Amino acid sequence: MAQEKTDRQIPEQKDYRAKPSVSGANHQQISENISKKSLQAEAEELDFDFGMVEDQRDPETEDTKLSLKLMIDELTDEAVENTKSSEFSLQEELVPLYKVELEDEEETAEPEQFRWEILIPAVLAVIVLIAGLLILLNRRTDQPAEAPAEPPAQETAAETPETETAEAAAEPAEETDPAEVRMNELNESVASLLKDAYGTWSVYVKDLDSGHSFVINDSQMSSASLIKLFTAGKYLDMIEKGELIETEDSAYNLMAMISWSDNDAWEAIETDIGYGDYVSGLMAVTEFAQSHGFIQSGRDIGAETVYDTAADNLTTVAEVGELLEEIYSGAYVSASASERLYGLMGMQAYINKIPAGLPEGFEYASKAGDLPGIENDAAIIKGPDTDYILVVMSNDIYDNSAAVTKIVEISNLCARTLNPSIQQ
Repeated sequence: MAQEKTDRQIPEQKDYRAKPSVSGANHQQISENISKKSLQAEAEELDFDFGMVEDQRDPETEDTKLSLKLMIDELTDEAVENTKSSEFSLQEELVPLYKVELEDEEETAEPEQFRWEILIPAVLAVIVLIAGLLILLNRRTDQPAEAPAEPPAQETAAETPETETAEAAAEPAEETDPAEVRMNELNESVASLLKDAYGTWSVYVKDLDSGHSFVINDSQMSSASLIKLFTAGKYLDMIEKGELIETEDSAYNLMAMISWSDNDAWEAIETDIGYGDYVSGLMAVTEFAQSHGFIQSGRDIGAETVYDTAADNLTTVAEVGELLEEIYSGAYVSASASERLYGLMGMQAYINKIPAGLPEGFEYASKAGDLPGIENDAAIIKGPDTDYILVVMSNDIYDNSAAVTKIVEISNLCARTLNPSIQQ
């Protein structure tokens, strides 16, 4: 029975569309509703038309009417959900249900609806595009304003020196050693003091606490009695090694040679070192000095006695200074030998040079030496602020007394520069 309704439904649908069941006025009203009302209202209007036709139909067409109504409702719902699609056309779904005359009226309304559905998205797209361009332009315009985070090179170069100068004045980049500063100042002062000095001058200074030192003209020079420090070292070394037996006379000669700078006592010690031969003793002292690192110190053999001018004793201010530092530290020969020698130097009889320039309160141990045209002095000095070594040698001088005065000035300058507390 259901199959018969299906077979009968198709021809009845064609007959229904062919019948003039809807008047021209109704079609005009439907056309106006298409353009002015929503699709849902249009569907309701069509439902009303079916009501008008219902009286003219027989009961067998009731199913066909219901089917067509459901179809229109579905199409109406689909149209409402897809209002943004410009390709959808209600005309294509409604034309099969009405007369061909509705087709012309709906074609007139459809383009108007189609244009609005296309125009609105197009306008929105244009607005979005313009807004995007404006944003992009604003970003490009803002970039140059943010870029000058780095100052121009010229401004930086101009401001940097002032900044660095201010920081350097407020806080030094590197800490300087006051002892080193004092030593550098002393070097310049001594060099300036010797500019007008006649002859050849050499100066060695070392701060025994800080280790800073300087030397002016460390060339080999005539040592005069400074050579006796090397002779004493060889003598004490032989005593400690048992190579030489010390007698009362030899002990006295050692004291006289160092403390009084007695040349007769020196010749006796040299003879004892050479086992009765003076020249052998001179050679042994030279060998001792050079074997202990004092390679520029020794006896220039050329005479048979110490008074012969053909013979000369040579050394440098630096090597004498190193010898004094070994005495100070107890490393010259031995601790006992160094202590004994330091005591003998502390009893120095000739104190008119380095000791004469020391302020009150300084302790010293020195060894002087002089000959015509030569004024030398070497000392270990213990001051209130630091201990130091000073060695001064002058050769080829015209006036010995003037050279002595110059050594006193150098000594006083060193004492006050290296011991700033005495300036208070």
